[in-house]
Amino acid sequence: MQSENCAEDSAFAASTFTRLVIAASVAVICRPPPASALFDVYSVGALAEQRFPGKGAELAAQWRDTQIAYTRIRTLSDRYVPFWQVTEEALAFSARKLGLDLTDEDRRRLMSQYACLSAFPENLGALKELKKLGLPLAILSNGTPEMLDIAVKSAGMNGLFDHILSIEDMRMFGHLRPKPERPPSSTRGVHHVALFCSDVAATIDFYQGLLELPLTELFENRDYQGSTHFFFDIGNGNALAYFDLPGLELDPYREVFGGHHHLAISMTRPEWEAAKARLDEAGVEYAHVDGSSLYFRGPDGERLELISDPLGHMYGNDLG
Repeated sequence: MQSENCAEDSAFAASTFTRLVIAASVAVICRPPPASALFDVYSVGALAEQRFPGKGAELAAQWRDTQIAYTRIRTLSDRYVPFWQVTEEALAFSARKLGLDLTDEDRRRLMSQYACLSAFPENLGALKELKKLGLPLAILSNGTPEMLDIAVKSAGMNGLFDHILSIEDMRMFGHLRPKPERPPSSTRGVHHVALFCSDVAATIDFYQGLLELPLTELFENRDYQGSTHFFFDIGNGNALAYFDLPGLELDPYREVFGGHHHLAISMTRPEWEAAKARLDEAGVEYAHVDGSSLYFRGPDGERLELISDPLGHMYGNDLG
C-alpha cells in the first residue's frame, strides 16, 4: 500500500509542480509513515536490539526523541555544537534513562550505524523518477556535511541531489545572539503593565497594604467613563496599573495565548523575607520554588511572583 501511495503522489507531483525540493526532514514525494524522514532514523534499532535484546526499538525511539529535544534546547539557548555531538550525547542519555550499560564499543558501533542510516525503500525510486523529469532536488538538514555525505552514499542516492545544504555551515541556531553581538534595545523599559480588577478598594488593600507597593496615582480611565485607572510603584521607575470596568460582566481570570501568565517582581532578600511573613500572616497560599521565588495569586486570581534574585538575573543565569 505504501508503494502504491507513493506512485500516485509522485505522478501527482510531477503533473502539478514545476519545481520540488526534497528536505532531509520530510519525504515530500510520498505519504510517509509516522515520523518519517528521507532517511529512517529508527533503522539503528536492529543493531541496538542485538546488543540490548528486547530494548532495541525503545532505545532507538528514546534516542531520536532526546536528539530532537537537545536540538531544540540548543536552538533556543544558542549553544552551538555539531549535530554529530548532539546525536552522541542523546545516545548516552537515552541509554542511562533506560538503564542500559552502554560501553564505548556500543557507542562507537551505534554511532557508526547512525552515520549510515537506511533510506525508506520507496524514496530512492521516487527520487530517481523525479530526477528523470529534470526537477532540481536538494536536501536541507541540521546534519553535518560529513554525516549527509555518508548517508547519501550509503543509501545509493549519490548524484541525485543538486544541492546538499547543512545549517552547520552557519555555526549557529535560532535567534539568541551572544551578548557582544546584540544591538541595544530600542526601548527605555517597561512603562507600566495594566490589568483588570473587579474591586478597586480590595486591589489597593492587597498591593499597597499587603505587598507594600505604594499607590502613586488614580484618575478616570479615558476609554471608559466611570472606570478608575490607578498605579502602583514596583521600583526602578516601573509601574503596575489596574482599572475596573463597572457595569461590564467579565469572565474570571484564565490563561489564554497572549494573555497574562504571571508578573515577577524583584525584591531584596530582606524585603522578600518580610513579604513572605506577611503572606503567611494573611493566610495567602503560595508555592515556594528554588528558595528565591514565591508564586501566588492576586485578588482576581492574577498570578504573581516575588523573586529575591536581582534584576537581570534568574536562578544563576544572566538575563542581560
